[in-house]
Amino acid sequence: MAHPLERNRTASLGYFVDRAFRPLVVADRSLSGDQAFPFEPLDRLIEARPVRDVDHLILAALFDETLHAIGVHRRLVQHGQRREGDGCTVNIAFLPKIRRNWHIYCAVKEAVIVSAMQTERDLVENVLETLRGLPQAHAELGSGRDRGYEARIDLHIGGESVSLLIEAKRAVYPRDVREVIWQIRRYMDLAPSESANEQRLPLIVAESISPGAKELLREEQVGYFDSGGSLFVPARGAYVYIEKPPPKPMAKALRSLFSVRRTQVLHALLIRPHRWVSVKELAEQSQASPATVSQVMTELERFDWLETRGQGPSKERLLREPRALLDAWSKQLALGRPPALRRYYVAAIKSTDLPERLDRVFEQHQVVYAITHEAAAQRYEPFLSSVSQVRCRLVPGRAAEEALGAIDARVVTDGANLGVIEVKSAGELLFRERLDGVWLASAVQVYLDLVRSEGRAKKMAEHLRHERIGF
Repeated sequence: MAHPLERNRTASLGYFVDRAFRPLVVADRSLSGDQAFPFEPLDRLIEARPVRDVDHLILAALFDETLHAIGVHRRLVQHGQRREGDGCTVNIAFLPKIRRNWHIYCAVKEAVIVSAMQTERDLVENVLETLRGLPQAHAELGSGRDRGYEARIDLHIGGESVSLLIEAKRAVYPRDVREVIWQIRRYMDLAPSESANEQRLPLIVAESISPGAKELLREEQVGYFDSGGSLFVPARGAYVYIEKPPPKPMAKALRSLFSVRRTQVLHALLIRPHRWVSVKELAEQSQASPATVSQVMTELERFDWLETRGQGPSKERLLREPRALLDAWSKQLALGRPPALRRYYVAAIKSTDLPERLDRVFEQHQVVYAITHEAAAQRYEPFLSSVSQVRCRLVPGRAAEEALGAIDARVVTDGANLGVIEVKSAGELLFRERLDGVWLASAVQVYLDLVRSEGRAKKMAEHLRHERIGF
C-alpha cells in the first residue's frame, strides 16, 4: 500500500507536492523469487472509486518519476463535478512484480491541478504555433490521451507527413531522459499505426530542458520543444533544429547552481574529481554549510553528473562528469559580466619579477591573494614567449591598499602591468597552490578566468585545460 502521511493530509500535501511523496511511495510487500503467483500483464485501470476525506486527485504525472523507476505506470481517472460530501477518485496502477495493486491516495489544492494542466495545454499550443510558423508547414492537433501520450500533432512539412506523439513534462534533465524515452516509445509500441506508411516521432515538450538532456535526446533521435522556443524534429525528409537561449526556469536554475557560495562546492569537486566524498567532508573542504552542499549535490544529480553510494550520513558522491560540469560553468560565466579589474603600474620592475615582489609585500601585510590569468597559466604550463601583465585576485581592505602603496603601485587607464581582481570573500581563493615562491589560483580558476578573456588568452586556456586539468 502506498499513501501519504495520515496526519493533516490536505494541509500538508498541498504544500509538499512532488516533495513529501518521494520517500512515502513504497511497496507494501514484494514477491519472493520462489513464491508461485500468477501474473497478468495489464496496462489499464483496474478499479476506481470515491474515497472520503480526500480533497482532489493530484495530476498523476507528478508521480511519473517516482513510480516509473519501479515499473508502475499511471492512468489518470477523469471524474465529473464533485458533489458536497463526495470524495475524490482513487488512481490505481497495476505492478506485475509486486503482489498487490497500488492504491495511491492524494490530497492537494485544486489550484495546483489547474496550474499544471494549464501549463501542459500552453506548451502544446506553443509547439503547435511554432510548427505552423515553419516554411511550407501545416500542423493540426489530434488526440492522444486514450493511447497513453498527451496529444498528437499531425505535421505536414516539405512534402512529408509525420505524426508527433507528445509527452509533456515540467522540466527534463539528463537523469530523466532514459525513462522518458522508454515511456513514450512503449506507448508507441502499444498504439498501432493508423497506416502502414505512417511516420511517427516522439516529441518531448517541457517548460525547460537542460542542455545535457537536449544532447541526449538528439543522440536518440527524439524530438523536443521547450518554452524558450528551442525545437528539434528529426523527421525523415524534414529535419528541423532550432536552438534558442534557455527559458527562464532553466536559466534561473543554472544561475543558482553557479552562485558564488555554491561554486565553492563545485570547485572542491573539480579539484579532486572521480573521488568519493561525503557531504560533511565536502562542506569542510569548500567552507560551505552542509545544507548548501546537499543542495548542490541534488542539482548535480538532476544533471546526471554524479554517482552515489550508501545511505543516510554515510552516503557518498563521486563526480562522474567533470568535463560537463566545467563546460557548463564556463558557459554560465560567459553570460555574465567579467569581474571588475583595477589597473596599476608598478615602476622599475619586470613583469616576470613582479609576482615575487607581490608575494613579499602581501605576506608582510597579511593579504590573501592568488596570481591568475596568463601569469599563473605560464607557471603551470608554459605557452607564451612572454607575459606583459600580472593579474591577481585578492580580498580588498586597508591591508591590501597599504601593500599596493608599499610598492608604489599607481592607478592607470593604459599601460598597466598589474591588474587586481577584488573578490567578495576568501572562499573565492580556496584551492590556491604555492608554486615557485608565489601563490597561484587553482588551475580550474585560472582556466575560468582565461576563457572569459580575448585573443591568445582563450588558446592559453585550452592549453592549460589539456595539459594541467586533464578533462
